[in-house]
Amino acid sequence: MAPIFFSESFEILKPFIKEWVKEGIIELVPALIQIQTSDPPKDDIADYINPNETCKLLGLSPPTLRKHTKAGIYTAYRVGQRKIQYKRSEIEKALQARRITHLIKNSNSRINNI
Repeated sequence: MAPIFFSESFEILKPFIKEWVKEGIIELVPALIQIQTSDPPKDDIADYINPNETCKLLGLSPPTLRKHTKAGIYTAYRVGQRKIQYKRSEIEKALQARRITHLIKNSNSRINNI
């Protein structure tokens, strides 16, 4: 069986495909630019804290915070092109969960010592 080539069919569709791709790009690029350059809403700026404040709250060093962020323990948000921020509410929830875990471990060890 001879191979089938679609060169003729493709040539007929080429102008339509070019126009379709062009329209898609025209719609997509402005949306991507807006997403990339968007800052958090003005009301929510107080809800974001920088990595140094996050380290102080969590009692971590900056390299450890970066490792935890990379591992997915904490979520970092890019604000602008280079600025990294953390949501205060998420960090406070993580602290609360850590306290609860600590309390449970302490209570279990006390029960075992009785």
